[in-house]
Amino acid sequence: MRSFLLALQFLSIVPIRVSGDVTEKDMLRSALAFPIVGFMIGVALLAADVIFSQVFSSGLVSALVLLVLVVLTGALHLDGLSDTFDALACRGGRERRLSAMRDSSAGPIGMVAVMFSLGLKYLAIEEIASLGYFEHYAGLVFMVVAGRWAQVTGMFLGKPSRPDGLGKIFIGQVGAGMYLVVTALALGLFAGSAILAGSYAPRLWYVFGGVGFALVFAANVVLVRVNRKHFGGESGDTLGAATEFSEILFLLWVVVWSRLFI
Repeated sequence: MRSFLLALQFLSIVPIRVSGDVTEKDMLRSALAFPIVGFMIGVALLAADVIFSQVFSSGLVSALVLLVLVVLTGALHLDGLSDTFDALACRGGRERRLSAMRDSSAGPIGMVAVMFSLGLKYLAIEEIASLGYFEHYAGLVFMVVAGRWAQVTGMFLGKPSRPDGLGKIFIGQVGAGMYLVVTALALGLFAGSAILAGSYAPRLWYVFGGVGFALVFAANVVLVRVNRKHFGGESGDTLGAATEFSEILFLLWVVVWSRLFI
């Protein structure tokens, strides 16, 4: 329960207070609950979609659902995306890029990256809104789960880009055992939802989930290598950027799947 509360505190704006001293080991163990928190945020998006659709048109509903996601996460990952792209655009060596990443002000490249991220998510959410209820709602929920699982993937595969910062608590500290548990939990949530849906789940849905998570994993392998080349490793900002990439990729996979099999 303590790990879950820390994860909820870290990944959302929910006002949670964890009693007692919080150690770095406690924070690391909170990564075990990342998929659960992602699932809860996804369910909140589902609920928002159902409520807003009673009043507003489809396009406005998709925009409001996206707004709920941004608000619930405190725009944390969008900030990481902005800082990462500003750093990538910075001319000079690795230290200058890392310095640019620490800068709290958003540059033009970072702002463009955020705009494209929000735009792509909005269009993809609007696209899957025309699908069946299960595909639509499962897409909303599990894009968030995939994004939080991607964070743990980066922690497992990467190494910290600098010795300071919050990221060093997680990055390079997640062992194979912990990563397998987190992966099993993410896939278990997906499989459990399909089982509960019964006949409402479309055919080959387990194949869809397996391929979707595999695509997210492959993308994060590439991102880890890119970050190692340009920054010397991972940081909290690059993990945030990976979250945004992974959410977009999962949504796009839902769209592609719907064209092929639905």
